[in-house]
Amino acid sequence: MRRTRAVYPSIKELIPAIQIGDIVFLQTKKALGSRFIRFATHSHWSHVGMVFDIIEHGAGRTILVIEAVENGVEIHRLERYIQNPETYDFGFKRFPGLTEIERQKIRALFLNAVDVPYDWYRLISFFLVGAISKYFGIDIMKFFRGSLIDKKKFLCTTFVQRSLYYGVDPSKRESTLFRPGDKEPSFEYRLEKIQPTEIAQSKNTLWLYHPHR
Repeated sequence: MRRTRAVYPSIKELIPAIQIGDIVFLQTKKALGSRFIRFATHSHWSHVGMVFDIIEHGAGRTILVIEAVENGVEIHRLERYIQNPETYDFGFKRFPGLTEIERQKIRALFLNAVDVPYDWYRLISFFLVGAISKYFGIDIMKFFRGSLIDKKKFLCTTFVQRSLYYGVDPSKRESTLFRPGDKEPSFEYRLEKIQPTEIAQSKNTLWLYHPHR
């Protein structure tokens, strides 16, 4: 299948076009945890965040990225990743058609999530259950769907999914879901059980920048 070319071929061209609510993909090249996630999910990416705010100044733009990390939901400058290419690989996607009101609503949801704990239990459990299903041919995930979901905590991917879903107009919400309905009938599971590769492959989002496209 032919891959769609990203809109912006370079970081320099990308920066002026970034908007609040854009999705940031990350790969920490040498980190063992990143390698494990990429191997387990068959993805180039191991982590996702979103653009929280953009500060305009004489030297250009400072892009603030909000993300669910090991210590909870935190805000970092995009420069942290741009200035360390030997450590990080990153890309950008966008859910097209966000209005200014929706972007500000998404931003408000971000603020309410700052310092919310990371859901380590769910992350580890998903990988263990997935391994059991893969190697023993037993679909046991259905027994864990309720117990693995704690709506008071986030994975990086569920943080992005929830922010988009609850930030847009209700008429758009179905199109923000990264898990197709015909593959997983449970709404709660579609909203909560997301992997970086599903966001990367989503046809409802547009690649703005990808280092390999």
